[in-house]
Amino acid sequence: MTPARQIPVAVGGWKPTLCLLVMAPISGELITSSAPPFVFFIPWVFTLFALLYGCGAILVRELAVRWGTGWAGVLLMGAAYGILEEALGAKSFFDPQWRAIGPLGVHGRWLGVNWVWAAGLTFFHAVFCIALSILTVSLPFRHMRQQRWLGNKSLVLVGVAYLLVLVLFFQKGNENHYKAPALYYWISIAVAVALIAAARWVPRRHFPEPSETSLSLSDSPAHYFAWLGFLSVLCFVVILYAVPATGVSAWVTGFCVVALGLGMYALLKRWSAGGTRALRLRQEVALVAGAFCAWGLQGPFQEWNPARSDSGAGMSAVGIACFVFSYWLWRRVAQNNGAEIQGGTYAS
Repeated sequence: MTPARQIPVAVGGWKPTLCLLVMAPISGELITSSAPPFVFFIPWVFTLFALLYGCGAILVRELAVRWGTGWAGVLLMGAAYGILEEALGAKSFFDPQWRAIGPLGVHGRWLGVNWVWAAGLTFFHAVFCIALSILTVSLPFRHMRQQRWLGNKSLVLVGVAYLLVLVLFFQKGNENHYKAPALYYWISIAVAVALIAAARWVPRRHFPEPSETSLSLSDSPAHYFAWLGFLSVLCFVVILYAVPATGVSAWVTGFCVVALGLGMYALLKRWSAGGTRALRLRQEVALVAGAFCAWGLQGPFQEWNPARSDSGAGMSAVGIACFVFSYWLWRRVAQNNGAEIQGGTYAS
């Protein structure tokens, strides 16, 4: 059991908070082409995405710091976020006609639940949307990584904003689209609450946080992490959209989703000496850049994808922006003098 920590609020913590408010919806909607730029940047659409994704990511990050959960806690709360968004807000866990579900509306559907899609989207939100967004914003603000960015009152306001927009999505879905049995919603809420409780109380065992007085950092080459981020994104997309088209059993697809998550964990653990050494800053940047480049590579394909039911216009520009951002992040963060001793705050 990990006790709550009394951590001061960082001076200027509103800056990384605003960045995370924007980065989370970019990771969840824009770079994945779920909401192409001509949709994403419509003011009211962007506002709703920022309140949903951004406030959710801020809540996860701030609770992780207050509770000292480590990255395991971030991922558990990220999974809870994914369940609440997809089961309650979007109803995609239950709707076989959800706009982005593809073959998974049939493949792996049982008792009115899209099981393979649910597993994949929970993984996506936990890893690529919440954890990746938090890590990305933490890199240029590494001097604030061990501090709270918001006071308690501000965090309560963020939580209220998140709940209100989640209720808005839930009501809109019930009125205009798919309506699942009420029992399914309550089960989803219960599972999300259980994951949050696990994040709060499960002890941390791996991936220690480095300090200037006792430095223990991974010696693995940075390009290992770049390839891990890159291939993880590509494998995720292939598993969810290409594997079901081959006609294999849904059990095989579900196994692939689980294997991807376990494989990522095993490699990170191995490259950090069994989870006993923290990642160097350049390794974290490489991990982030690899993932962004993988999403960026798909930009032109999404713009000209004939299978899309909506317009992917502008995704080529988004893809280029992903590569430019990755290069900027590397130049801005990883090559700074003395950067190696700053890393891994949540991975305590």
